[in-house]
Amino acid sequence: MSIQSIKEDLALWADQPAQPLCMTIIDCMSKLPNQQLQTLTYKSFLNLLGRTNVDVQLISALSILCDDKIAALEAHAWFIDEDENEHELDPVELSCAFATGKLVHPVSGELLSDFTSQLVPYYAASEKFSSGRE
Repeated sequence: MSIQSIKEDLALWADQPAQPLCMTIIDCMSKLPNQQLQTLTYKSFLNLLGRTNVDVQLISALSILCDDKIAALEAHAWFIDEDENEHELDPVELSCAFATGKLVHPVSGELLSDFTSQLVPYYAASEKFSSGRE
């Protein structure tokens, strides 16, 4: 799957105000080295786009790029526990936690229901995006 085909798939979102920003993000990401594509924070996107604030349009664009039909990005997060230890959560763990409203502590096994304030989101280029660069 090529970067161009991802852009073509974005035509499905043409009626969304964030769609042009999606295209810009794809263009910016295509210029980054592979290693940088594995940890893209909100700050990374702000720097890439020359913006100063995370706004609804950026959040919408990132959501679109994570959508199953587009799948250019994968949503990840670090869970920061009470001892300030970082634990990486993959997309499946993150999705399950939001779907159930519960997160199992990665070390203690404790079931947490108030975990969202302890999450630090980040994104990674998907295999679909990365393979399209070759």
